[in-house]
Amino acid sequence: MSLEQNSLNTFSEEGVLFLESTVSRLEIEKLRRECTRLALSESTDSYVEEGKEHPRALLGITKKSKIFDSISRSNPFLSVAKQVLKTSNVYLHQAKVNMKAPFRGHSWAWHQDYATWGPVDNCPYDNMLNIFLFLDDITEISGCLYIINRSHKNGVLSGQWENNVAYPLFSTTDNTVAKLFNNGITPLIGNAGTIALVHPSSIHGSNVNLSPKSRWLVHFGYNRCDNHPTKINYKRKDVQANRDFTPLKAL
Repeated sequence: MSLEQNSLNTFSEEGVLFLESTVSRLEIEKLRRECTRLALSESTDSYVEEGKEHPRALLGITKKSKIFDSISRSNPFLSVAKQVLKTSNVYLHQAKVNMKAPFRGHSWAWHQDYATWGPVDNCPYDNMLNIFLFLDDITEISGCLYIINRSHKNGVLSGQWENNVAYPLFSTTDNTVAKLFNNGITPLIGNAGTIALVHPSSIHGSNVNLSPKSRWLVHFGYNRCDNHPTKINYKRKDVQANRDFTPLKAL
């Protein structure tokens, strides 16, 4: 798959783009079964909600699952990542599934991924790419992600570390979010199989899941191989900041 120039322009301007190509329902069901298998495994890279009954985040999914590794290298994921990042050599800086349980899925504060990937993980530039895959039909009431349009143009913004239900999160300050709120908000909503591109410096966050349905979202964070961390932060697990910078090969 190759994006047309007008789509590339939209992504460059807004920091978010939905793709017309979607993953089949059959493939989605296979990925959901794999998520359930990973959630049931006794892994220190899995996080649960406050009640300890429901999975919240599964990290390092491509390291633990051939199925997720394969889809991260498949079309349109890998081809689009190479096109947007303007290189033939990319790797996955991070790969995870964020899972919100019906009625209980907790919120994620407003934040920028590159506020961690840059200053903490030591990736020199925010020339990176988030690709999200919906494993559920996601609506606003089920706790979708919201993207603040054009917020990626401001670089790393002020924030603070706060305790998150899963792991510590560097969140953007309320004052900063308030100033950019008039840019407009794009909700990541759509049917299972929908794909969305989000710039790593785009401010995004989500509300609680108030619906009777789950909200599972795959997150692939691609990076140029020549933009890999200049120094390894060993306080971060390799499932949070990958230390294997070998270029991904298409399957």
